[in-house]
Amino acid sequence: MGISIGRGGTSSTRDTSTQTIIGEAGQVYKNGTQLYTREPYAAEPMYITHADTISGPPRWGIRPTYYQLGALIGAKGHTTSDQGFQIKGAFEYIIQKIIICHASAAPTTMVGGLYTNLGKGGDAILPADQIYTTLTGDAYSIIQINIPPALRAADWLYLSLTTPNDEAITFDVLVYGEQIVPMEVPPMDDAPYASMGAKPSSADGNKSHSADRFKKTKKARLARKLSRQRSSS
Repeated sequence: MGISIGRGGTSSTRDTSTQTIIGEAGQVYKNGTQLYTREPYAAEPMYITHADTISGPPRWGIRPTYYQLGALIGAKGHTTSDQGFQIKGAFEYIIQKIIICHASAAPTTMVGGLYTNLGKGGDAILPADQIYTTLTGDAYSIIQINIPPALRAADWLYLSLTTPNDEAITFDVLVYGEQIVPMEVPPMDDAPYASMGAKPSSADGNKSHSADRFKKTKKARLARKLSRQRSSS
């Protein structure tokens, strides 16, 4: 329920020229004579938890500049289809290393690369002949691949195997690097990494899906706020 706030007077004489509605969770802000609420945002590498101030007191933190740029969790090693995941928190970045881990079995025939566009297009961050047979299937077995430094701006990356594994297998791909141009993002949780969602249907993997998602989030939050205002009037 929204709270109607006016300046001075009784209900019949109150000055409504500065009246505002506080109908959204979050912190209270003052802009001239107006009060409003909203959940604060954080720009990477900063983050905030409990931004709505309802689930708990807000807590700000900062991630190091070198951090996880993206992750493909549960990648399928027995298909040559493109498997996309989103880069988070940066418009421009430098990838420094890639870790392959949590394989469900020991790969045998799996070979393939990581690209900045669909269909093995764009830059090959991992080459088409990258092998994974050093993974043992043990829960703590990893492959760490150091990447030559290069400035990148693709907001989706794609695992696209050249040769699939001869048996069903899953594994995780974790991408680490440096943020060069940060991106303002909504509050993030404390999960160490998470799948960044399904790949886009567009044939262009370099479209700004991150920016589109952020705009849609703001639009949805505004719609909820207007709905609360109507219901309280």
